[in-house]
Parts: sequence; structure tokens; C-alpha cells
Amino acid sequence: MSRSGTISITAEIALTTERGLALWQGETHDVTDERTGEIVERKHYVWLPKSQVTITREWRGGNGERMAEIDVPEWLAKDKELI
Repeated sequence: MSRSGTISITAEIALTTERGLALWQGETHDVTDERTGEIVERKHYVWLPKSQVTITREWRGGNGERMAEIDVPEWLAKDKELI
């Protein structure tokens, strides 16, 4: 859903702080473990400032994960590569 420069996304809220939300949409990336040199897969989080977003709906997923529908300004969604 899009309205006047705002888009709605659905994602897992993985972490929160006083000022931000870390979202996980299922993406991962490879990282080299500096101690072992081994390449490991890590979740890719997108941090959004709470002051710029609105959680419109929230629920628990099948494995207990915190899911949400979040309204994000279009410029921020583009900047964070969510669209």
C-alpha cells in the first residue's frame, strides 16, 4: 500500500533500541570470521529510526518472531534499499 510518499513493508522486528528498529526480511550475507578465516552466513538487518516510521500492525509469527507491518517514508525505504 502506498500513500503520499509512504510505503508499507512487512518484516520481522529482530531488535529494538530506544531510537531504532532492526528489521530482518529474510536476507543473509556471507561474512569472513576474522579468527578462523571461515566464511559464515549472517542475517542482514536494516536499521530504521523510530522517529521516521509507524508500526501499523504487529503479530507473532509461527516461530514466535515479532512481525510487523510498518509505514516508511519512500525516501527512507529507497535509502535503506527496501524498495
